[in-house]
Amino acid sequence: MHPAIIHNRQGPRPGYLLPAIAVALLVVGLAVALVLDRLWIDAAQLELRTAAEAAALAGASKLVDDGILTETFDASGRAQIARDTAAAVAGRNFAAGNPVTLDASLGGDVLVGRIALDDTGREVFLETESSPTTVLVFAGRTRGRSNPVALFFKGLTGQFTADVVSPAEATIDGRVVGVASLPGGAVPAVPLAILNNDPLGERTDTWRRQIEERSGGDRYSFDAAAGVVREQPDGIPEIVLHSAPRNATADEETEANCHVIDVGTGLVASRIAEQCRSGFLEGHLGGFGGQLRFDDGAVPFRCDSQANSSAAHALRAIIGQPRICLLYDSIEPSSSWKQTRVWATRLAAGRILDVSTDEDGGFQIVFQPTCVTTRAAILREDLSEGPIVSPDIYVYKLHLTQ
Repeated sequence: MHPAIIHNRQGPRPGYLLPAIAVALLVVGLAVALVLDRLWIDAAQLELRTAAEAAALAGASKLVDDGILTETFDASGRAQIARDTAAAVAGRNFAAGNPVTLDASLGGDVLVGRIALDDTGREVFLETESSPTTVLVFAGRTRGRSNPVALFFKGLTGQFTADVVSPAEATIDGRVVGVASLPGGAVPAVPLAILNNDPLGERTDTWRRQIEERSGGDRYSFDAAAGVVREQPDGIPEIVLHSAPRNATADEETEANCHVIDVGTGLVASRIAEQCRSGFLEGHLGGFGGQLRFDDGAVPFRCDSQANSSAAHALRAIIGQPRICLLYDSIEPSSSWKQTRVWATRLAAGRILDVSTDEDGGFQIVFQPTCVTTRAAILREDLSEGPIVSPDIYVYKLHLTQ
């Protein structure tokens, strides 16, 4: 007889399975660690980009201010103000749990200059403090800065930290032809149209004479830090705006140099008052296709002299705030209520320094020009000609260019 052959049906012994399970768990744990660390790095990257963009926009907005409207404008120091502003805004943002820090010194993390064309026609950033229009920010958490992003699973991956860098570039441009509504935002404007020029040369209460030819008085200044109007000159002329009285005749409407206009309010007093406080919201520009443009000629607006008292009250609430307004060259008076029209030709900007009401229901406004930077501005389509910054421009497009 042959000896019995006995087969082992128990499978591998447990001692052989444990190492395999351990290796599998290690591989899975390593994969999970890599995924979680990657998500952490991606989150830090997104936070840095948000901080860099906010810093670049804030810095670029400081490259032009009211000083450009004075006869003694000195651009020195403007670049450092932009760098300091960018750093301050970045510091209010966090990345990977820590505030974002920028070196605001010359040659640091915030560069000031302008966009130029190289020999091949490619746009490049040129660092310069001569007429700067662009701010370039490099926000980072790196080993070189001694603040890299710490990783969670360094024991498994062997990688203790990661370098994360995010650049952002913002530019201002004065070649503006209009404004457009912003989803969820507002155009910083007020529904006022101001007489731009008298073609006959007889009137002296025009924007051209009082502001651009500097015939206006200079009695007031606005202290932005304190948020108050002070009765002292600041080198920027003012224009006194006077509306037509309540129940004005056609001649009286023509004699006014300022009108409350219909920008999506239907000239309803309560809606005008709200618009004075809020600016032009998305719904206000619906009747204009979402945009107010002046590159194709004058745009007509209905105006109502009987809305003066309610508008005056609302305008007092925004004293000192920089707002975009419209300039008109001609008026078409009407004896019918709310049918008088002005023909606006361009944008300007200013701040209200004082509002007073006349006994006849009209109002007077002391208005001072200012510079406004806004992402709601529309640039002309052909940007090949014309300066980006000019001393007679009040509204600038502020936008990310990288």
